[in-house]
Parts: sequence; structure tokens; C-alpha cells
Amino acid sequence: MSEQVEVYVDNVLATRRKACLCEIGNEQHWIPWRVIDKGSDIKSVGDSGTAYIAPWFAERVGLA
Repeated sequence: MSEQVEVYVDNVLATRRKACLCEIGNEQHWIPWRVIDKGSDIKSVGDSGTAYIAPWFAERVGLA
């Protein structure tokens, strides 16, 4: 298993079957569930906390 990127999510604004809209700092990002580790704190709208994101995705959207 590769190392995950730890990101603090201020608020989950919306969820869909395949992704969630996360407020991180002053930015919003749609993050696919498949790149979020199951041990992350975010699961539903209104959640905040640590999300463990796949490194390739975090780099692609500027979170790494």
C-alpha cells in the first residue's frame, strides 16, 4: 500500500454516488470516493476532519 496524503477537510458540502464536494481552506474540490481511504473522517454532508487521499490525485488537484 502506498503512502496517502493527509488533507484536512473543513466541510463536506455535497455527496454523490462517486464523489464528494469538499471545502478545503478557501477552495472546493470534487474528490472521488475511490481515492479516499476508508479510514478517513469524512463520510457524509457536514463532516469535517482528516481525509487520506491517493497521492496521484492529491498532486493532480494541488493538495499535495
